[in-house]
Amino acid sequence: MSEKSSRRLLQNRQLIISYLAQTGQTKRKLAETAGLSSVQLHRLIKGESDASLEALEGLAHAMGCEIYDLMLPPELKVVDRQHAEAVERHLTALREVLAPVLVQAADSLHELAAV
Repeated sequence: MSEKSSRRLLQNRQLIISYLAQTGQTKRKLAETAGLSSVQLHRLIKGESDASLEALEGLAHAMGCEIYDLMLPPELKVVDRQHAEAVERHLTALREVLAPVLVQAADSLHELAAV
């Protein structure tokens, strides 16, 4: 796995492809249900862009899977579901902690730009 791909949030593009094949759902419908544009979903599947946490949450919800299913490389199998659920809780908590910090940083950048 390349260094670039190891930093991507979306590690399991094959899960999306398999879901589409098994359900017969179109990319357009999946994108709509997940709150993405068709172009965004296409680029995610092709590996041309990475997903935000919000996009992964939308995809997971639309596909009926967990967010960590999309974040783990397909070669990794989640043996301990409780552990995976704990990881998901930690990611959610981390996101809640980081969101205000990022907003504050963005506000500071806007203030600096105005000077």
